[in-house]
Amino acid sequence: MIVIQISDSHIFLPEPDGSNRLYNLQQAVDEINALVERPDVVLHTGDITHNATREEYQAAHKILSQLQAPLFVIPGNRDRRTMMRENFANEIGDGEIEPFIQYELDQWDTRLILLDTLDENDRLGEFCETRFDDFAKMLNSDRKKPIAIFMHHPPYDVVAAPHPFQFDSRETVARLDQLMAEHPQILGIYCGHSHRGTKGRLGNIPASTIPALSIDLRFGEYPQSHKDRPIIYIHKF
Repeated sequence: MIVIQISDSHIFLPEPDGSNRLYNLQQAVDEINALVERPDVVLHTGDITHNATREEYQAAHKILSQLQAPLFVIPGNRDRRTMMRENFANEIGDGEIEPFIQYELDQWDTRLILLDTLDENDRLGEFCETRFDDFAKMLNSDRKKPIAIFMHHPPYDVVAAPHPFQFDSRETVARLDQLMAEHPQILGIYCGHSHRGTKGRLGNIPASTIPALSIDLRFGEYPQSHKDRPIIYIHKF
């Protein structure tokens, strides 16, 4: 199966001078729709908008609704769950546990588990007991089928970032490590938030972050061919 990951579009209205974030989002949608190998699904791993206003979500949805593949979303630290549900109700999977936007997609050969790491009072990642219990149930429901995990905050140190560790505590990440270590069917962990492409690990599980879709917020060095183009990631499972 083919999964397209995008993240950190940070739609900001009115747009700051020179940001072009709506244009970058449109570029990404056009590129995805033009792919010869059609994706099974597109996942946006958070920070859809910058200020979580209704106007920003509506503008983002107007563009993302042009996708010719199913779209699903999870929140980033800039998002707000109420506004996401109001504007992206059809792009949130079934089975989420209120108030969190956390669910699984199980209609393909690989199960996709989308985790909610949002703390609406902080920009750091959080994963409370309710979310831990829900995640454990999803993992235990089928211990054989391959799983890919998508979340906003990376559960590893992004050494190139000014603040490499982006969770509320080391204990939270240690608990995630302990839980996932019991499930060798997990193929990888795919994140946003850091606005740069990086690779790391949580225990023995490979993990990565994707660059920000908004070019004005993107960090790192990229090929000349992508100087003026947003980055999408194509995951094949």
